[in-house]
Amino acid sequence: MMNKLPAGLRRLWQALAAGERLRPWRWAVCMYLLLGVTVRVALLCYGDTAEDLGPGSILAVFALGAVSDLIAASFLFVPLVLFLAVYPLSWRRHWLGHIWLLSGMAGWIFLILFVGMAEWFFWGEFGARFNFIAVDYLVYTHEVITNIWESYPVMQVFALLAVLSLGVCWWQRHKIVAADADAAAWHAEVAAFAVLLALPV
Repeated sequence: MMNKLPAGLRRLWQALAAGERLRPWRWAVCMYLLLGVTVRVALLCYGDTAEDLGPGSILAVFALGAVSDLIAASFLFVPLVLFLAVYPLSWRRHWLGHIWLLSGMAGWIFLILFVGMAEWFFWGEFGARFNFIAVDYLVYTHEVITNIWESYPVMQVFALLAVLSLGVCWWQRHKIVAADADAAAWHAEVAAFAVLLALPV
């Protein structure tokens, strides 16, 4: 099927789907989408949530959730796309570049795991995903942080998330930093970055 596309589109697809420069972006997006599905499954299994929804409603939740996650990812990953566009491949292929990139990915995994865990606790308390109540949390930051610190095992959760983040990145390190023998043409890479940066618009 891909062979029927014009050569320019084939090269663009190669840069997006298999190009070395965008490898960390593909991995990060996959992790983000996987976490979104995991959070929805977890919340669906929380209490009697699943009993209140029929099969059609559950499918709609996951379908709309996937679309929502893809739209959110087009915005959230703009900084990563910009970074990958200017970060030389020669630096990334060095062992120091590997450490730098893996550290960044571990920080990203920690962040999205933290958000997922926060949604779990928020659902348990309010029976809903983040909403206007979460905005109040931002307004009354000191009171909220004090209450959370006293009510939940914060340090244990942070430690668990840190171990999971480092473990996932170490397990997936070859998929994040591996070099490809056949790099995409530079003009195809430029087009790929332009497409990704234009998506949020």
